[in-house]
Amino acid sequence: MKYILLIIMCMFFISMASAESLGTFQQYTDIKLIQTCNNCTHCNFTVFDVNSAIIVNNAPTTNEGILYYYDLEKENLTQLGDYRYCYDCRNTNEIATGCINFNITPSGDKDLLGLMQLGL
Repeated sequence: MKYILLIIMCMFFISMASAESLGTFQQYTDIKLIQTCNNCTHCNFTVFDVNSAIIVNNAPTTNEGILYYYDLEKENLTQLGDYRYCYDCRNTNEIATGCINFNITPSGDKDLLGLMQLGL
């Protein structure tokens, strides 16, 4: 029984450690969504709100060397909670895809989101 509990706990911590996050940001503030890609010729981002509804679909990004970014305007960040953006970066031979989470709180403080969800 102890070994099963230990395995479950390890799986939980590994999944928590592998979750990628851009960070926590203030509500109603523009933010820069980023992705790096060494040999890509372009990247597009799709952004999802806290209800997993698409708020920006397949938007082209701005390129600066290996950095690709998209400026997400504050009008898209009206709800508090967990948002996500997915990237599709490629060149003629390679494709890089994935998703990155970010949080929106009233002040940009990560701890406030947890307190609000607890009703405190």
